[in-house]
Amino acid sequence: MITKVRAHESKKSALSGCGGGGHLRRHFGRGGSGTRGVVVPTLVARRSKYDDASSASSSRRAAAWISSRWRRQSAYVQEDAGGRGLWSGFFSDNHHHHAENNNNTTRSIGVASDDVEAVDLVLKAMRAHEKNAHVQAEACGALTSLCRNHADNQTRISEAGGVELVLLAMRAHETSAHVQEHACGTLWNLCHNNHAANKTRIGESREANGVAVVLSAMRAHATCTGVQEQACAALQNLCANHEANARRIVEAAGLTGGVDVILSAMLAHETSAGVQGHACAVLRNLSANHAENNKTCNPRIVEAGGVDLLLAAMNTHKTNAYVQEEACGALRNLSANHAENKTRIGEKGGVALVLSAMCAHVTRAGVQEQACGALQNLCANHEANARRIVKMGGVDVVLSAMRAYETSAGMQGHACAVIGNLSANNAENKTRIGEAGGVPTVLAAMRAHATSAGVQGNACSALRNLSHNHAENKTRIGEAGGVPTVLSAMRAHATSARVQEYACGALWNLSANHADNQARIVEAGGVAAVLSAMRAHETNEDVQGRACGALWSLSKRAQHF
Repeated sequence: MITKVRAHESKKSALSGCGGGGHLRRHFGRGGSGTRGVVVPTLVARRSKYDDASSASSSRRAAAWISSRWRRQSAYVQEDAGGRGLWSGFFSDNHHHHAENNNNTTRSIGVASDDVEAVDLVLKAMRAHEKNAHVQAEACGALTSLCRNHADNQTRISEAGGVELVLLAMRAHETSAHVQEHACGTLWNLCHNNHAANKTRIGESREANGVAVVLSAMRAHATCTGVQEQACAALQNLCANHEANARRIVEAAGLTGGVDVILSAMLAHETSAGVQGHACAVLRNLSANHAENNKTCNPRIVEAGGVDLLLAAMNTHKTNAYVQEEACGALRNLSANHAENKTRIGEKGGVALVLSAMCAHVTRAGVQEQACGALQNLCANHEANARRIVKMGGVDVVLSAMRAYETSAGMQGHACAVIGNLSANNAENKTRIGEAGGVPTVLAAMRAHATSAGVQGNACSALRNLSHNHAENKTRIGEAGGVPTVLSAMRAHATSARVQEYACGALWNLSANHADNQARIVEAGGVAAVLSAMRAHETNEDVQGRACGALWSLSKRAQHF
């Protein structure tokens, strides 16, 4: 049972300007370019004094100066750590690995040699003063800055034993929120940009299971917003495209497992956009394509109230694009191929919140893409959610997003799937989409992303459903150049059974009882394209069935064979 506790913002202590760092700030000022070239010499000057009685204070001030100079200077930016190669059509609403996040701050101490020495000196300070919480905290802050968006330093710190030192600091100073927050920030940045080696090293460290240490920090400092935010960010990156770490989070020992710890953070810090955004991202990653994990993880998320907390986060932080994107991504994954979750999300107002996110963040491609992915899964084989989407104006919202983000393959792929799902076996929706300009919008997506099998497959599925037993849409597609566009997809993706299946299905429906389209297909070489699909995919029943249907429909023009 998750218990709500009172949240409070952690007050980060101001870093004092004394010693070498203070002198440099007085001399060069904040933000001046001159400071970047002299920080390392300051550390070098301190190097010979590490064993002196005053060295801990000096080390702490030097590390604090690096930490304060480059830490947290910009908003969070979402990065996709996983592939987006395939999107689901009407019969397959699958889900994907997702999402890393990092402070998108550009940091630089100077030249590469300066970075090398800075890393060595900071790690030396941590080894020399392992019992001093202040040194450990500021050293972690310095490491965070050094490895932020810097692959070489990520590797350098790890290979020099930095992961183990950070975890040792967390274990030695469990009661220090300052150490825990800064250390979690370091772990977050060390495994950013899908640094697989560091993710594995943190998870399998001989000093400690890094996932367990982060979760312990969250349990010990449940009321500290800073710790919760940085810890969720670390877990977010640790489990992105890393099944072993995802399993470690789900199976974590303790009075509460990892999923419960994350949900408790969301419940206790509901007003913190940082905690909510990163926690939603962890849930999004945990619920992605980890087949084994999903047997226990997704049910645990739902049973512990995860859906309610995701929707609450979206409702509380409507203006925060990051929260909306990550929450939509989590809803997308949780609703994939799960009828009960689709129903649960729909009945709790999830459709309305997803559409609201799209309307509130029309300039954010990430929100639009993840929201369309969520809608795609929510309405796949789910009539009630399809009705909700249409009733709430979802057709116009999705088509507007497609027109606004023509160059985004991810956006177009998910949106085409939404159109295909909404138009399946629903004459009213087919008419509504056709009259709203859905046909030329889908065809524009196909022409803009000719090399994307995902877009082509979902678009062909949409055309197939829109034209099924709908004379007006058959004509719209034919007159808009849909036949040659479908045939181009077949030729460009001859090895994709999915594209061939949906394309043959589209040709079948377009040509059924429509003489003009029959003529267009035959004259454009459609019969040869269908026969090629049959030869290339002899063992695929779906391709063979759709192809035979297309040939049967075209047989009235048998003289053209």
